[in-house]
Amino acid sequence: MFRTYPWMLRITTPSGTTTGSGFVVAPQGLVVTCAHVVNHALGRPRKTVEEPAEAVTVHFLPGRERARASVIAWSPMKERDVAVLRLDGELPEGVTPLFLGSAALAKDKTLHTFGFPDANPVEGLAAQCEVVGETSFSGFPVLQVRSSEVTQGFSGAPAWDETLGVALGMVTRITAPDPQGRLSETTLLIPTESIRAICPDLRLPAGKPYRALDFFDEEHAHLYFGREDEARELLQKLTEHPAVILIGVSGSGKSSLVRAGLKKALDAFPVPGMASRKRVVALPGSAPLLNLVLALAENLGMEAVSEAFSLPLEVLADETRRPQIADTFRSREPQRLAESLRGC
Repeated sequence: MFRTYPWMLRITTPSGTTTGSGFVVAPQGLVVTCAHVVNHALGRPRKTVEEPAEAVTVHFLPGRERARASVIAWSPMKERDVAVLRLDGELPEGVTPLFLGSAALAKDKTLHTFGFPDANPVEGLAAQCEVVGETSFSGFPVLQVRSSEVTQGFSGAPAWDETLGVALGMVTRITAPDPQGRLSETTLLIPTESIRAICPDLRLPAGKPYRALDFFDEEHAHLYFGREDEARELLQKLTEHPAVILIGVSGSGKSSLVRAGLKKALDAFPVPGMASRKRVVALPGSAPLLNLVLALAENLGMEAVSEAFSLPLEVLADETRRPQIADTFRSREPQRLAESLRGC
């Protein structure tokens, strides 16, 4: 069976002439290519500095679907030579992103790429390139690679690691042989860090994503990955039932799921009425009702909780008198406590 490259697309002029390659890097329809490829597609000088306002014609490899894409981030050829585009519609069926990795992982690797050279400008050709080292071009970092296959038509093509399944660079320049016939197989790659640098939508989140043994809280939702299915299931259960119990062994990730996972699911799937519900985190401890009330008071204010539970404000605010509140709750009927909770 032939391999397919569902992230690949070719950039063309309006008449369909191939000017270079590009690839999808995000499910939101973000596409990366070289700035000089975009200029060529629009009939503009290769080293034009200003960002083009016109949309670019792109063709996806699977099915040859044609689409339009607009520039959202730009660094001209004399700088990083990067253009980030956003498709004017959703990704066609079967098209999936090739996510950006770190160019630091490229050392001594053989990377794979795919372009649209004159030898096959519509269907394209695959190629391999061996990473030789790092250097700079026009003052910006590049990866130097060796390949007997990469040529014109590969500009804007990703160079990816087959094992990791991520792009580590993008083809930008193919050097011409010198008078001695040397450097005929030398190609330069733009590192993925340079691509991220010009587009805020592709930058990595600030801060350290590794939490060690600490749980992920709501503020870490943007760093929480890998439990999307469980988070959606939890959200669905909460829409169907008044109470949901999550059970798991210690350290299995329960706290992170109900804090960061649920927050992320609510942001992605804003179920009507669900997002507006009050959310508090209370650890049961030896006095679960008291701890729940204190958590409510922290979120809703002492006065609101004092009124809902018919507790004197001075007692609720005085830490030394809180055991008295715990004793009061033990004597109250569950129905009355439930009515107080609904009143918050």
